Amino acid sequence: MFSLTLLIIRQLPRDWRSYAALSGVIVFLALIVSMRYIPWSAVMWYAVSGRLALKASDLQQAETLLALAHDANPDNPLRVIDLADLQLAQGDDRAALSLYQRAAEMERRSPYAQTIRAITSAHLAMPDKAAAALTAFDDYWRSGNDLLEWA
Repeated sequence: MFSLTLLIIRQLPRDWRSYAALSGVIVFLALIVSMRYIPWSAVMWYAVSGRLALKASDLQQAETLLALAHDANPDNPLRVIDLADLQLAQGDDRAALSLYQRAAEMERRSPYAQTIRAITSAHLAMPDKAAAALTAFDDYWRSGNDLLEWA
């Protein structure tokens, strides 16, 4: 049995199908990397730098970097949350609430967006919006399994 396995392994480099399969795998991985990870990593330079500027209270630099990150990947709810956090730091609670609402609509499973949305609504004396945010948070069974929720 062992000698048969060794013989098969030795013949793999000589078999044209091995090269075809390896080429297919390499093309597939290159496609995945080029479509997902390269754009993601390009945006992360802006996002991380913007978050660090926000943490350092450099709001002008944070605004520039976070806007660049959002413009590069507008479909990512995390970039919308970054902008909302910036608005909150600048003292514009209503604009922040609107952005948190948009982020929560983009990704309803975001506990951060739902929680800060509820807190900001309560701070702005909007109990109906705060209750809606808490209900949305409770409606998603975070401790469960997505498959069980779907089923």
